[in-house]
Amino acid sequence: MNKGRIMLFAMLAAITIVLAVFASFIVSSNADRDVPSIELPAEVSSGFEPGAVGDIWGSAPPISDVTPDNLSDLVLSLERPDDYYETLTVELFWDGGSSRMRREVWSSGGLQLVRSYTGSGERDYNYIVAGERTYIWREGDAQYYTGATGEFGADNAAQIPTYEDLAEMDSGSIVDCGYEASGDVPCLYAETTDDFGQSHRWWVELSNGLLWKYEIWDEGELAYRMQTMSQSTDAVDRGQFILPDGNSAFDLR
Repeated sequence: MNKGRIMLFAMLAAITIVLAVFASFIVSSNADRDVPSIELPAEVSSGFEPGAVGDIWGSAPPISDVTPDNLSDLVLSLERPDDYYETLTVELFWDGGSSRMRREVWSSGGLQLVRSYTGSGERDYNYIVAGERTYIWREGDAQYYTGATGEFGADNAAQIPTYEDLAEMDSGSIVDCGYEASGDVPCLYAETTDDFGQSHRWWVELSNGLLWKYEIWDEGELAYRMQTMSQSTDAVDRGQFILPDGNSAFDLR
């Protein structure tokens, strides 16, 4: 796999640029400086009841055959829990090397917090997405940046796509789909291709609609992998959503 392949590393470069821009906006006060906002896509509904395919291993699925034409509706029928916590790993692979980074994700009451870690395992950036506002600070900083959320969400910060991204795929780009277990986790599986010939493989957990695993393959070699390492849908401690100045993001919505 060529490390310079456009599709994968254009995405990663864009993420790096976003982080650099955000870091450059961290100032010596908590000035509420807005950034240009891009409208979030409208909420999409499907004809399926949320959670309808939740226990495919214990009962027959509502649709026996998953096809490129009905995949989007099936994906959209899955609903994320109000509260959850995940630890993820994001790995990159290239000729002669690789990197592995950890992410933690908390979601509660419509707010999401992502904490990123450096390759050496140290806490790095914190991101809280609270509706129309996003708060960003580096671990240890006393100040934070805040701006309009636009299309930037916690999943972007974690460097992962979401099941919504899969639902938006054109059916012509879906080359395989069905029900498949990732380890012992029942999933809705799909393989898609992009304009650069790369293969994207998705495993969406049936029980809660969260993306369990995601891979990018290039010329038959693994280039990128996101893997859920642990997960809980118990109530989240909202004390996690405290900004550097001591305020709770829940109180600033």
